Amino acid sequence: MTNLLNSKSATALYNGQRIETPPLTRAFCFGDGCFTTLRYQNNRFILLAQHIQRLQRDCRALKITAPDAAEIIRQLEHIQPELAEQAILRITVSRGMTQRGYQPDLQATPELLIQWFAAQPLKQQSIAGWLSDYRLSSQPALAGIKHLNRLDQVMASAHTPVGKEAIMLDQQGYLVEGLSSNLFWRKGQKWFTPELTSCGVHGVAREWLINQLDQQLNLICALPEQLFSADEVIVCNAAQGIRKLESLNDQALGTGTEYQHLQHKLMDHK
Repeated sequence: MTNLLNSKSATALYNGQRIETPPLTRAFCFGDGCFTTLRYQNNRFILLAQHIQRLQRDCRALKITAPDAAEIIRQLEHIQPELAEQAILRITVSRGMTQRGYQPDLQATPELLIQWFAAQPLKQQSIAGWLSDYRLSSQPALAGIKHLNRLDQVMASAHTPVGKEAIMLDQQGYLVEGLSSNLFWRKGQKWFTPELTSCGVHGVAREWLINQLDQQLNLICALPEQLFSADEVIVCNAAQGIRKLESLNDQALGTGTEYQHLQHKLMDHK
């Protein structure tokens, strides 16, 4: 396809008004970037080093020049006095500006966007689950990356009852993750989590839990039926921590409580 637009700006209509568009960011045009979401409380950014490592790892996978860790920390320290006592931050990396067309500039200077929002204290220790009938797209090359293309999650959310966490399956009907979380379950002394080979996100809280559970953990390919026989099922993310999945499609799940000490340990981590 021939690139007919050589200029990095063009005339456009925005909500019916003619404007001279600024250089187009690839994050806006193509979802060409990645992001991470972290929690701030007790005057510290929870799992900050792991979030930066994840951003840099995802950038490398997408062939985006990774932002410098020291620069991310400098910017976070600059805004820290403005943060609420508890806050959620989103750090987004875009490949940068682009001319028209898909071809990326692999030498482009990345753009770094940090957003922050006041957060409520972590009071909810459990949540109801809903087995989503919307299946995640399969793309092994992008599996694990928290890239900016989140249409699967948008569409799944539209099919999920308010207040419930959708449990997502892959195209073959195997467990992947929660809509905005990773998924673990325990049976006896053994813990399990989906291996995420064709889709899903390698979350920062998931990585932390994998390291904590160590030899007790098995990465497997599993059907949803396994959740109903588990002693406890949990979902986790870096913003909300670890929560018990109390039910799935209104059917009660295991009543184990081992997740509680893991949640306290996670939120106390620097």
